[in-house]
Amino acid sequence: MGILAAMMTKSGITGIVGPVESGDAIKYNYGFQQGVAAAKPEVKVRIAYTGSFNDIVGAGELAKVHMDAGADILTGSSQQAVGAIRAVAGRSGKYWLSTDMDQRAREITRNPSVLVAAYPARGLDIGATEYVRLKLMEARDNPV
Repeated sequence: MGILAAMMTKSGITGIVGPVESGDAIKYNYGFQQGVAAAKPEVKVRIAYTGSFNDIVGAGELAKVHMDAGADILTGSSQQAVGAIRAVAGRSGKYWLSTDMDQRAREITRNPSVLVAAYPARGLDIGATEYVRLKLMEARDNPV
């Protein structure tokens, strides 16, 4: 995801909205930072934590702080990311890179102007994987 973020950012600033600074969240953040550094070392990665795995409001507020500081590509982990996703969705030119939450079908049906699917079929059976692939191809072939 970090490589993808580094290649997508126009501002040169990315942001991570994290739950707590430990466990799988910190592993994801380190991996993201390493990807950014490998692709474009000059891109800045801002990191902030809510201190909770379920602070949806706090995640949204942190996303706004990152965006106000210039971040145009944001990411994060845990269920609280929903708050950050909502904050990003309201701003033009700002994008959220999802980690491991199933947000595919919901986002595709909203006809987004941009949808980046880095690993769209993680954990799905073959039938569901094919459905996701077909929906992505449909969205590509019939842009909004």
